[in-house]
Amino acid sequence: LLIVLNKKMNIKGKSFPLQALYFSHHQSFLDILIVGSYSPFILLMKKELASIPIFGFCTRVIGCISVDRNSLESRRKAKTLIETRLKEGFSIHFYPEGTRTQKIQDFKNIKVALFQVAYHLNIPVIPLVIRSSELEILQPLYPKDFSEYSLFAEKAWKSLQDSYLD
Repeated sequence: LLIVLNKKMNIKGKSFPLQALYFSHHQSFLDILIVGSYSPFILLMKKELASIPIFGFCTRVIGCISVDRNSLESRRKAKTLIETRLKEGFSIHFYPEGTRTQKIQDFKNIKVALFQVAYHLNIPVIPLVIRSSELEILQPLYPKDFSEYSLFAEKAWKSLQDSYLD
């Protein structure tokens, strides 16, 4: 699909490790296509995307996990499924802000539950920076380097924020 859109990306940073929890700031619908085209992981997405013709079909085929953000039960099921997939050796990508925004949000406004899962499973998190024609893979952060998951999550988000301020 990126070929059809004539969208070429420059990849900066280390290659994707085999297993990690990836996250990025969500600015446009193209983010999903960009990240999905260049990286080997399962995407967490809002359930509404599954109803988009062709796109929704593709997300089901490749195993994306959809969540109804308004349903506590759906969020719990998605978190459990993500934990299972991580234990099975898969990588996951999500957008902690939970929606598209032009301005990167403060830490207090993001969803941290998946950082907690990664922390307890001792799985690194890796921020991805998406700019118009560039996908940058930042340095991994490892749970063992932090005394609690909230510090782990905050440092991960700050590393992403700082990259957008450069």
